[in-house]
Amino acid sequence: MKDKLLEELLKELLKVVKVKAGESAEEVLKIIKEHLSDAISLENIKEAWNLEEIKTEELSLEKCISLVKKEFNQKLHSSACILNKKDIDGKYKFEIHICFLDKNNEPMLKGNAKHWIVYTNKLDSSLLNQFAGKDMILLK
Repeated sequence: MKDKLLEELLKELLKVVKVKAGESAEEVLKIIKEHLSDAISLENIKEAWNLEEIKTEELSLEKCISLVKKEFNQKLHSSACILNKKDIDGKYKFEIHICFLDKNNEPMLKGNAKHWIVYTNKLDSSLLNQFAGKDMILLK
């Protein structure tokens, strides 16, 4: 999947980058970097690299915990959180963000840890009960 994304990114870059015949790889790379910094930063790519979007009809607390358990690294993460983003527009009723917190309890959203955005129309009762009027659930 990531190889395909890189391939698509390169195709898009090549549409806007003008390369002359006979230019060296270093010259081509320099041109691409110049255009890349104008359009999208390497930091944006890094952030997107660890972002996974999931679209599902229903989301359960069990599924959220399962996602976190697969990627949790005790050396890097203090915990994880589930956020219910309010006031969304679109075809889904809920936009749920799941991310890790670093050792200072700061969200790790700069591409240095896996995070998810789940679009869904329904939350199961256990997840709804955990939110209980709050926007965030902390998983330790």
